[in-house]
Amino acid sequence: MQPISNGQAPNPTDHTRLPEADPLWSLIRGCWSRDPTDWATSDTILQKVEFNSS
Repeated sequence: MQPISNGQAPNPTDHTRLPEADPLWSLIRGCWSRDPTDWATSDTILQKVEFNSS
């Protein structure tokens, strides 16, 4: 929890159950961007999560 409160984005090496090649990492990186224009909308997030789970 400490890295998150310090603004540090999740790192694939810390989450081995989600391989770095998984397309969700691009979504995660975008959501953690410091630039708000990179943030995904809730519709985009739902589309990507639903696509990834099918």
